[in-house]
Amino acid sequence: MSSSKRRSRSLFGDKVDSSVECRDDGEEGGGVVAEGVMLMSQKQPVLGGNGGLGAGFGFGFGHHGDDVSDDAADPPRDSHVMMYNNDDDNNNAQASNKRRRKVQHAVMPASRQHARLTEISIWDQSFNRNIHLPGICKLIVDTPEFQRLRDLKQLGGCHYMHPSATHTRFEHSLGVAYLSLRLARSLQHNDVDNLFDITDTEVLCVGIAGLIHDLGHGPFSHAFEQFMSERNLPFCHEDMSVKLFRRIIDTAHGVRDALATEGIGEEELVLIEMMVKGLKPEAPMPTSTGRGEAKRFLCEIVANSRHGIDTDKLDYLLRDGRHVQGGQTLMVQSITKRCRVVRGPGAPKGPLKDVIQAQIAWDWDVQRDLFDVFALRTRMHRAFYMNRTKRLSEQLIRDILVLADEHVLTRGEDGVGLGISLSTTDLVAYSNLTDSVLQRVASVPSANAHPNVAKAQALLERLHRREFYRNVNTLVPAFPYPDAVKRLNQAKVRDAIVKLGGGMFQASDIWVDVVRITMGGKRDPETGEYDNPLRYVLFTGSGQSPAQYIDPVRYAPSSTPISSEEIAVRVYCRVSDDDVVFAAMCDATSRWWKQLTASTPSGGGGSHKTMAVAETPPVKRLPSAPAC
Repeated sequence: MSSSKRRSRSLFGDKVDSSVECRDDGEEGGGVVAEGVMLMSQKQPVLGGNGGLGAGFGFGFGHHGDDVSDDAADPPRDSHVMMYNNDDDNNNAQASNKRRRKVQHAVMPASRQHARLTEISIWDQSFNRNIHLPGICKLIVDTPEFQRLRDLKQLGGCHYMHPSATHTRFEHSLGVAYLSLRLARSLQHNDVDNLFDITDTEVLCVGIAGLIHDLGHGPFSHAFEQFMSERNLPFCHEDMSVKLFRRIIDTAHGVRDALATEGIGEEELVLIEMMVKGLKPEAPMPTSTGRGEAKRFLCEIVANSRHGIDTDKLDYLLRDGRHVQGGQTLMVQSITKRCRVVRGPGAPKGPLKDVIQAQIAWDWDVQRDLFDVFALRTRMHRAFYMNRTKRLSEQLIRDILVLADEHVLTRGEDGVGLGISLSTTDLVAYSNLTDSVLQRVASVPSANAHPNVAKAQALLERLHRREFYRNVNTLVPAFPYPDAVKRLNQAKVRDAIVKLGGGMFQASDIWVDVVRITMGGKRDPETGEYDNPLRYVLFTGSGQSPAQYIDPVRYAPSSTPISSEEIAVRVYCRVSDDDVVFAAMCDATSRWWKQLTASTPSGGGGSHKTMAVAETPPVKRLPSAPAC
């Protein structure tokens, strides 16, 4: 048996030596190659040679060959701006926090010092980079609740449109943890005068929040939330994430003790929960966190309810773009480094204008980079997230879940089988609910099966053949939008078209998709328009100049759209083999749209002319399939 030394970098910038034993007998492993991510734990023996086991082995064997450092793993600077060398950050952070760490280590027991230096090294193949996470993350990752994320696709039904869109919530969660730690460390480093006293424990809490923020997602991600909404059942994946995290603490061996070793008690756990859920600007900082208003910025790193610039968004935009379009460009280095915590007005207008709050502000020169985040979000929604094929596939999936809800059971904590929707009331059952639910629907024996199961299986075959619902019409209003168009919703449009159909079809025969693509801003209660979210970002100049909001129209006119909202109405016919019903639905849809847009006053104060409805192109007649 041979052993070698390698230098690594701890979470807080310290360079430490750790032994990596290279065994030829294959007794244990130190990494995992799965879902495009390799994790290698320090101070663990790894398998000799250049090979390794594949997915599904937890922290099993991984390639170790030549040691891969941050610098060696990073691609050239121009290949993807998400990657950058951490040396400058680490050196500056080490100098800035040297005294703080000396005091902490002087009074810290030896076991806790060792825990601080133990970390995991992760190879993120999506971005060809090597990242590090604190050792406690390994304890959280190696649990059934977290491993479940390997079977949840990040983009739901998008792989029916883009075959490469099969990345999972597992790798996304690791990426968010990494970016969250990076941003929190920058805030700690840039707090030169220690005005906000950002501790190492709080930095660690931010990283854990980024790691567990998506634990509660259901099968096919957001499609499951819409399925629960259609069933009129309350469900929020952030709340479920918090519940599953609490279950990990209660049931996983060593997690509670490791958290206590890092100084994370009940108040810090509540703080992590608030980081996952996000804190609205008008809401007070909960006293149960043990922290006052000066710490509210910690709840705006992973999930930002103020303007939407958070580490969750930064990772999923780049990761999704890499898998479906070959890569997108965002200046993540600038966004995560050139920021600091300031006290400034809670909002540029409204009740919070005169309320001073602690929040994150960016350097003035970063405004273009931040606008690129909102612009990329808009492009991704237009091209992928709201794409017609993706939306149709997810609607078929929801219809399958509705039909199979009570007939595909998952074992709960007491051993009783629960339906798909009721599984959300039992953490054991929910931990076993993944994208594989469709395979479970297909495997239900047809003998003595409920009729709804046969219908669900027929829809599943239709999904696999990509025989989606027939397109009746896609209606795009002219800008500025009439007030009636701004108030549209799915139920209102469906009921109006069914009424004009004269009994030729029912509400169950039609599916309406009201598509709204925004930059992620808030709706102005006075005008009904969506604001440019860049208005709600604080910027700071050089020196000690006060933070201030900017008007994007004045300071970034070439990058400011005339509207922060796009609206389209898509109407589909679920009955695939009845041309009479389809023709009646087309006629009713055209008449409804003309009535809606004819001489309706627009939001801009003018008049909105009647819009000519484009004729629907010929649609290939599809074989018969049962409707929901």
